[in-house]
Amino acid sequence: MISPFVLSKALQAAVGTLKSVGCQQNGNVLVETDNRTYSAKLLALTDIAGCPVQASAHRTLNSSKRVIKCADLKLCKKEEIIEELCPQGVVDSFNITVKS
Repeated sequence: MISPFVLSKALQAAVGTLKSVGCQQNGNVLVETDNRTYSAKLLALTDIAGCPVQASAHRTLNSSKRVIKCADLKLCKKEEIIEELCPQGVVDSFNITVKS
């Protein structure tokens, strides 16, 4: 086990200024950054303060859901919407129908 102070300083030295560093209940360390370059550096880490580490992106915290209200999109197929919005990071789409 490594001291949280040593961990924080080692991460800052290896990556840069991070948004937050905290421990989860399962013992994993959750590191948050708002910089893509820092994220890439974190994922490339194999060793912190002499301790071997394995970094991976969080399964759910790295995504968001949004609602787009656009009548013209009702005419588009799901595949077309995903394909056209793919450069913006869109991976799924579905239409919401509201019954009055």
